[in-house]
Amino acid sequence: MIEQEPPRSIVVVGSGIVAHAAAIAFRRALPACAVTLVRPDGTLSATDRVGAASGIMPHFHDQIGLDAARFMELTGASVATEQQWRCEDLDVLRSVRAADGIVFHDGVALHQLWLAHQDIGDWPVVSASHSAGADFGLRFDAARYLKLLADFARHLGITTTAMVGDWRVETNGDQSVAAVAAVEGQRWTGDFYIDASNNPSQMMVALGAQWLDWSEQMPQLSLKPLVLQQSPTPTDSISLDGSSATWQNSAWSAQFEIAAEEPTPGRIATARRGNAMALGDAACRAQSFDGGALGLAMFDIMRAIALLPGRSPSPREAAEYSRQAAIVHELHGDWAASRWLKATGVSQRALRPGLADMLTQYGERGRIPVRDMDPVPAGQWLAWLIALGIRPRRIDPTAWAIDPATARNFLKQAAARSPQSRS
Repeated sequence: MIEQEPPRSIVVVGSGIVAHAAAIAFRRALPACAVTLVRPDGTLSATDRVGAASGIMPHFHDQIGLDAARFMELTGASVATEQQWRCEDLDVLRSVRAADGIVFHDGVALHQLWLAHQDIGDWPVVSASHSAGADFGLRFDAARYLKLLADFARHLGITTTAMVGDWRVETNGDQSVAAVAAVEGQRWTGDFYIDASNNPSQMMVALGAQWLDWSEQMPQLSLKPLVLQQSPTPTDSISLDGSSATWQNSAWSAQFEIAAEEPTPGRIATARRGNAMALGDAACRAQSFDGGALGLAMFDIMRAIALLPGRSPSPREAAEYSRQAAIVHELHGDWAASRWLKATGVSQRALRPGLADMLTQYGERGRIPVRDMDPVPAGQWLAWLIALGIRPRRIDPTAWAIDPATARNFLKQAAARSPQSRS
């Protein structure tokens, strides 16, 4: 809720999808506010180049008024309902069906029944009939999506200007941003500033925030140019090894290399301070190979709109936004780090505390802990841990409360109803 006069002008720094999306969202929320999008030189971040977003994307489009059918048509978008993973430490390709919540049957978690009777079909097959409507989000041509957003921004009257050369942040001490300036002499001022460029956020660092480096917990990745393709499959295919990662789907094929010179994975410790905030890779950088990075940025934009800044900075609202962002970014980091648990060499990195807690609780009785604000549904965590071949030391006693013959018959029927069993 706005408790004071809203900002009259906002400056967004960034050239990619996240910057355009933020400019559009704030313009929609504040129609009387002048929004300027400043586009620096340089390569776009991976989040801006990879055409993938989690299931929050349709909700974000609803909020900014972007027609769903138009988006699907102009970007060649499709829905991903399944992922197939290959890691060096996995002897076979593991299939993961999209899932949201934990499915129950007669008060017993379905996966606990399956763990007690694992000889009846693979988990993706057994669970598929109970995961109708769940998906891993949208896959699309990122360049075409960026053009769609750029056209939308012009339609809304957002001023777009190119920045020549490097840029710097002028501050009023460490409390607020005074201006964004290019070395060539260009200068932009506003009531509020958004850094959606690359990591770490140059703007937030200028205000005293630290970049929390996660490179000991997950690899630094360099994204090669994408190869566009057209395929009818709704399946993502991801392959990881000690030096690279490949991600293919119906829209494109992406190759990542592990490279120490790349910007480090991690997050900005304070995502909003004074009259400035960071979004996208400027706020959190961690590749999860499911569109989670762009989905996270869109979720952050929606949270920022819910905590709209006033013309005069509010320390309370800034602190609340940063608190919530820190929780969600750390949870996303756990998910991204879990992708490398079975990759040779990479899997020997330090285990994140949140991920260690997840593995401990699941490892005891196969339970997924309740984690408020986790951007990853509990059902997807469960499906991923099972796909990795991780099994709990003890099956929950509730699995034995149902007569074994009845339980086995139910699992057989579930497997028979699965779309995978008929393909």
